[in-house]
Amino acid sequence: VARGRTSLFEGESARSTTALARIASGTRLRAALLVTRAIPLSGAGDTPGGAAPGQVRVVADHLNLSGGPLFPATGMVSAGWDANLVERMEHLSGVGGSAVVALVPGPLRPSPAEARVMASLGADAAVTDSVAEAMALASRGVSVAALTYRFDHDAEIIGHVSMRLWVEAEGHDDADIHI
Repeated sequence: VARGRTSLFEGESARSTTALARIASGTRLRAALLVTRAIPLSGAGDTPGGAAPGQVRVVADHLNLSGGPLFPATGMVSAGWDANLVERMEHLSGVGGSAVVALVPGPLRPSPAEARVMASLGADAAVTDSVAEAMALASRGVSVAALTYRFDHDAEIIGHVSMRLWVEAEGHDDADIHI
């Protein structure tokens, strides 16, 4: 479980923001689930199938509008969201379908004109993180899915947060996990 990812707008390089993903992929990680906050495309009008505030959706695809490469590479690579995981997660209780997210550099929310352009390109929401990490993992053979949640205003989720992590190190009798 990784917490507190950095975004490119915080002044970090693509290499730095994807470091954990690159390290994790070297540990024979088979699948990863990322969770990120979606920024509504205000001013874009009612987008068909738009998520209501607080609704969770699974990321089916993305647009890279960050203005730069998502992670360091020596050439072109193929990477994408795992269609099988996306399909299975769409049907989970509490998940309101799938979404296409636009990766934006941030920290500003998209303007009404930018939101209309993103919506016309097929985006349902904007995000400032998770896409680079997901594609860095996927380019290294890890099956990747992501969940987004939407709030129209700044919100805090309070209470005890708990996650369980099951790790299998095939062919090895131990593993080091750093969180």
